[in-house]
Amino acid sequence: MAREVFVLENATIVSEIGTAKLCEVAGRRFWISGAQILPESDVRHVGDHGRLVLARVAPLPPPRQQATTASASSIDPDDPFTIETAEVISEGRRASLCRVDERGLWIPNDRILPGSEIRNNGDRGRLLVPRWLAEHLGLGR
Repeated sequence: MAREVFVLENATIVSEIGTAKLCEVAGRRFWISGAQILPESDVRHVGDHGRLVLARVAPLPPPRQQATTASASSIDPDDPFTIETAEVISEGRRASLCRVDERGLWIPNDRILPGSEIRNNGDRGRLLVPRWLAEHLGLGR
């Protein structure tokens, strides 16, 4: 089985508490476990800046995406869009970084709809978002 990794470019380690590291990428901050940082990373310590390569704790099955509406003619932009397989990588006050289809996507917390199985760091499962957001993120087409 191939090793799964998550790569973040232009990352900075801002702070650390024990083995937990506070990272910043594109103005967004999130906590990771120092044990996830792979040797291929340019960053390991506070103040380091560069490429951050993280190990996946557990592999995810390939994502399956489907609309929750019956037909294209009845699609409303506010209808829920279901992403069958997603994982919360990091959660912030306003948005959560989620892994969807091998991509890291910031999902506004107030746009995670009822019926979603994920909310907190490490949660894996079904994610429901408004169709307009899914289309904006390149998922709903």
